[in-house]
Amino acid sequence: MTLGPWRLSPRRVGDQQGAYTIFFVAVLGLLTLLAVRSMTTSTVNSVRLTSNTHNATEGFLAAEEAMAQGMEWLASSSNSYTTHLWPSAPHTVGTPLSFPVVNMGGQTTSRAYTLSFGFEAGPPGESLLKVIGRAASSTGQGATVSQWVSLNTLLQSTALDAPLVVAGCLNVASGVPDIYADLVPHNDTLDYITYYRGPTRRTALNGTAGGLCDEGTGSQPEEGAAEAPESIWRLNSHLVGTQNGRFANSAEPIGLSQYSGGDLWPRIFTESRDWFDDLRVNQPNALADMNIYYWNGAAPAPGSAPDTGQTWPSNIQKRSNGSTQWPNKTATFDYSGAPQPGDSFSAWGTFANPAVIIYRGAGCPNLRFQSSGSYIIIGVLYIESASNPENAALECTADEWQRFMMLGTLVINGDLKIIKKNPEIISAEVGGIYDTKLFPVTGVYGAAGTWKVQED
Repeated sequence: MTLGPWRLSPRRVGDQQGAYTIFFVAVLGLLTLLAVRSMTTSTVNSVRLTSNTHNATEGFLAAEEAMAQGMEWLASSSNSYTTHLWPSAPHTVGTPLSFPVVNMGGQTTSRAYTLSFGFEAGPPGESLLKVIGRAASSTGQGATVSQWVSLNTLLQSTALDAPLVVAGCLNVASGVPDIYADLVPHNDTLDYITYYRGPTRRTALNGTAGGLCDEGTGSQPEEGAAEAPESIWRLNSHLVGTQNGRFANSAEPIGLSQYSGGDLWPRIFTESRDWFDDLRVNQPNALADMNIYYWNGAAPAPGSAPDTGQTWPSNIQKRSNGSTQWPNKTATFDYSGAPQPGDSFSAWGTFANPAVIIYRGAGCPNLRFQSSGSYIIIGVLYIESASNPENAALECTADEWQRFMMLGTLVINGDLKIIKKNPEIISAEVGGIYDTKLFPVTGVYGAAGTWKVQED
């Protein structure tokens, strides 16, 4: 029997080829499915990452806006960081910050962030504050950022150290002006008057022109001795009572400090005269908002004191002339027109927002310093000549002042002669305004390298 070659039937060959095709298609489909799944997962993760990055950036931008608003709030002299300490008493901004959100369908909505800010005091003895800003949305996004800042107040740190500052010669020819010293003298020394120019020449205002300005001792002469130079002992002098009539009204003795130099302006203010002139001409409302009264030339009659409803503090008590309290660690005075402790009164400036009054003219202004008006200033009164003030050219005769009261510092950038008048000056510490941060803040400056993200 002869066998021929073996052959598969056409149907059997077709079945095997179909099986291979199905297998390869299945493998290819599976690989495609895996690739698509991987791409989809990658895309989802990428979208999620982009969304998270966007949301985080959005939250940080909102938190920075909250911090910026905190700095702006802090720049107002009427605001104190102590009212919004972080995290116990943050300030919530009234209007939320909204960002537009576009969804996959092209519809635009918005996402709102509630903003808040607060402050943290810096190390003792340093003028630094931490400003903290917080933003939070209803969907859980948010951030907290902070930065250390320094406050630039209008007054130099030592501007309130002396209740009376005179750049040139001082002569108390007559009258009984009173200075009421610190309750706790700084560095265990007496309060003092500041002569700034150092030994200089007299003008006709203070005696024989050309002679040296005398340096008084700040105390009365001994019994039978010649009068102390410049009649400095006349400050706080009353001709009744104990200690030969000197300091009989219980004001503390006043020391005398003397420096070399000329212009007082940079020792009192942190901003230049041009800074004031620019605001006076271009932004007059800004000066009013900061409780600054600035005249470059003739000063108008200011009229009634603008700040009403102040309450006279209990630590400053009136006492009549002839009291046997000498020296006394409690500030007392004999100004009959002044209020009693607890009384309501009006003044230029308040204890929370002291005034800065600057007069640059041809001589000492009157400004209605009249006894009948109970004229009271809380803050700083600075007087100088409008021409050549850097050389202390002012010759100031206080012959129109009558009697007025200051709680703070009186500055005369020139010579001063007090004749037949009785101004009362209560030191800044006794008056409760020794902290220069109470005065206008002219800028808030971030400390370099201190911006950071806070822990939530």
